[in-house]
Amino acid sequence: MNSQKQVRRRLGIGAIVIIASVGNWFRLTGTENIRAIHIVTLIACGMGIGIFLTGFVGLFRKTE
Repeated sequence: MNSQKQVRRRLGIGAIVIIASVGNWFRLTGTENIRAIHIVTLIACGMGIGIFLTGFVGLFRKTE
């Protein structure tokens, strides 16, 4: 099972990925024209949110 240290690490990594990808999204110009870099940034943000939510759920799940 996941220890609390692993769960906290997962939360930290997810938060860092979310912050980096959202920061990159706001830095990009011309958001009215979708380019490949916009798609990659949105995928990275979604992955970060998924990692963060998995870690958040893991905090409340009983570990043995």
